[in-house]
Amino acid sequence: MAHRANVPHPAATLTALSWALVQLLLLAACGQGNSTFPSPAPLRAGTDLPAQFEPPTGFARLTLTDTIAGNACLSPMHDPRNKTEIRMVRAANGQADYKVPDGRYGVGKHQLLRLDCTTGRPLGIVEE
Repeated sequence: MAHRANVPHPAATLTALSWALVQLLLLAACGQGNSTFPSPAPLRAGTDLPAQFEPPTGFARLTLTDTIAGNACLSPMHDPRNKTEIRMVRAANGQADYKVPDGRYGVGKHQLLRLDCTTGRPLGIVEE
């Protein structure tokens, strides 16, 4: 009997190609999610905002740069003056948009407050 070279079974090849296709489709779908993040330019400035919002308990600030420790946008954030809590809705490119309590910071219906994720500083108001 002749010895066959290590040739994969056709079913194994089809399974590998199917898995690669699934991974490609998932990657494309994830990329679509980023395209829905609005323009980097806020619509307008907010009102009565703190200089910066504070991260959740357990996340410190690096004193030399005044940046929030870690490499992700955090939620919830809070106003250090009165502990008003804001919750992240979406994030991309080092910025995050937060839902704020009604009547706060000049944010209207269908609007969000955008923060710089590194510093917690408000950047302005954007459409939801």
